[in-house]
Amino acid sequence: MLSGGVCVAVPVGPVGNGNVAITPSSVTLTNTGNFTTNIVVSGLPPLSGAIAFASPGLTAACPGGSALAPIGGVDATGRQVALALGANCVAGTFPITITETASPFQTFTGFLTLHF
Repeated sequence: MLSGGVCVAVPVGPVGNGNVAITPSSVTLTNTGNFTTNIVVSGLPPLSGAIAFASPGLTAACPGGSALAPIGGVDATGRQVALALGANCVAGTFPITITETASPFQTFTGFLTLHF
């Protein structure tokens, strides 16, 4: 890309507010583009109420279907376990948003990278 008459690299990575960590953040797809894993999100408010996961990018990247579902609640250290799965996915890095379903309705973002 040309910026001020100088050629500069175009960033190719996650864009957004990565204010929570997702472990594992890198998941290997099967030869057919499928994956199933439990993820741990850390950096959430301890013992916060119910939360909802969303990732429109992951949904679009997995035409065979995808799901992000919390397992249990956020623990006293601010960690949440969730099931993540997808079918017929393409490789890439996708933002995962976690939003509290009660006041103060905070939204947090982490990233999940799918690769072959």
